[in-house]
Amino acid sequence: MRLRILRVLNEQPQTTQTLASSLGCAESTVSRDLQLLRESGMVVPHRQGKFVFYQVTDKLTALIPRFFDYLDENDD
Repeated sequence: MRLRILRVLNEQPQTTQTLASSLGCAESTVSRDLQLLRESGMVVPHRQGKFVFYQVTDKLTALIPRFFDYLDENDD
């Protein structure tokens, strides 16, 4: 699930609600996974009004160049 979240967030920042909807899973699941990704430094939150958008940091691609290319090549 976390890889799917990273793939979606790499395309554009999203809220927990939009991620849950696009991935077809519960908001609580997405929220828990986002928390783990935040703690690892892979995503960061940005507040816009009452919404919190998450986006991918460059930490992952700094550690593993072409990470997202690899994900795209090896779809679920």
